[in-house]
Amino acid sequence: IQNGGTIRYSRGAKKILIANGAVCGVITETGEVIPTRHVVSKASKYVTYVELMDPVHVADAVNNDMRRRSQSCATFS
Repeated sequence: IQNGGTIRYSRGAKKILIANGAVCGVITETGEVIPTRHVVSKASKYVTYVELMDPVHVADAVNNDMRRRSQSCATFS
């Protein structure tokens, strides 16, 4: 906030947008597109890498690791 950031409360993310290898925005669960260069995800690693990001933009090793993990209760919140 002090450096120009904005915090958005009570807005679930549907998708993290990536272009040219970098984050460029977020689509919220209501369909709002928020342009940004940085995302702080409160979701589990599994949800962040497997559900919010397109697998094309996630390293194969990370994709394989996430898919092998057992899911905790936090994954289903």
